[in-house]
Amino acid sequence: MAVEKTVKERSKVVLRHIPPGFTSESLLQLLTDTLSPFPEYDFYHFCPPDYSLAPYLSCRGYFNFLNAESAFRFKEKFDNQKFIDSNKVQSVGIVEYAPFQKNSETILKKMLDLVQ
Repeated sequence: MAVEKTVKERSKVVLRHIPPGFTSESLLQLLTDTLSPFPEYDFYHFCPPDYSLAPYLSCRGYFNFLNAESAFRFKEKFDNQKFIDSNKVQSVGIVEYAPFQKNSETILKKMLDLVQ
C-alpha cells in the first residue's frame, strides 16, 4: 500500500541582499509603496546586517503570504531589482522560497507549550 503525500504550496519567501542601511520599517515601506496592492501576509521578519561579516553586509526579509500566487507575484516584482539605501549603497535583491516554510513563532509557541 502506497502512502500518499500531500504537497503544501510554498508561500514563505526570503528577500536577500538588501543594503545594510535599511531598517525593518524602511524596507516594508519601500516594498508596500512599490507593489500596490501589496499581497496580504501573516508573517514578516527582518534580519539586520551582521557587522562581523564586513565588508559583505546585507539584510534579509522573510514574508509568509496567504497563498502561493501572492508569493509568486512578489518574486516577479522584486527578484533582481536594484535596492538603494539612504547611504547610497546599492545591491540587487534576490527572492527565493524560504528553506524552512514554517513560521518560527509557531514552532516557538509549540516548544513553550511542551515545556509547561
